[in-house]
Amino acid sequence: MLLNADNGIFVLYNIKMLLYSEINNFLGLIFKKYFCTNDYR
Repeated sequence: MLLNADNGIFVLYNIKMLLYSEINNFLGLIFKKYFCTNDYR
Protein backbone atom coordinates (compact mmCIF):
# COMPACT_ATOMS: atom_id res chain seq x y z
CA MET A 1 0.00 0.00 0.00
CA LEU A 2 2.80 2.39 0.90
CA LEU A 3 4.69 1.45 -2.26
CA ASN A 4 1.58 2.20 -4.33
CA ALA A 5 1.17 5.59 -2.69
CA ASP A 6 4.84 6.43 -3.29
CA ASN A 7 4.60 5.36 -6.92
CA GLY A 8 1.47 7.46 -7.41
CA ILE A 9 3.18 10.53 -5.98
CA PHE A 10 6.24 9.86 -8.15
CA VAL A 11 4.11 9.51 -11.30
CA LEU A 12 2.16 12.69 -10.50
CA TYR A 13 5.45 14.52 -9.92
CA ASN A 14 6.84 13.28 -13.24
CA ILE A 15 3.68 14.32 -15.09
CA LYS A 16 3.85 17.76 -13.48
CA MET A 17 7.49 18.22 -14.47
CA LEU A 18 6.77 16.96 -18.00
CA LEU A 19 3.86 19.40 -18.40
CA TYR A 20 6.00 22.21 -17.00
CA SER A 21 8.80 21.57 -19.50
CA GLU A 22 6.30 21.19 -22.37
CA ILE A 23 4.66 24.51 -21.47
CA ASN A 24 8.09 26.16 -21.23
CA ASN A 25 9.05 24.82 -24.67
CA PHE A 26 5.76 26.02 -26.13
CA LEU A 27 6.11 29.50 -24.63
CA GLY A 28 9.70 29.61 -25.82
CA LEU A 29 8.63 28.79 -29.38
CA ILE A 30 5.91 31.47 -29.32
CA PHE A 31 8.39 33.94 -27.85
CA LYS A 32 10.98 33.18 -30.54
CA LYS A 33 8.39 33.35 -33.31
CA TYR A 34 7.07 36.68 -31.98
CA PHE A 35 10.52 38.22 -31.78
CA CYS A 36 11.60 36.79 -35.13
CA THR A 37 8.56 38.22 -36.93
CA ASN A 38 8.93 41.55 -35.14
CA ASP A 39 12.67 41.81 -35.68
CA TYR A 40 13.21 44.35 -38.45
CA ARG A 41 17.00 44.58 -38.27
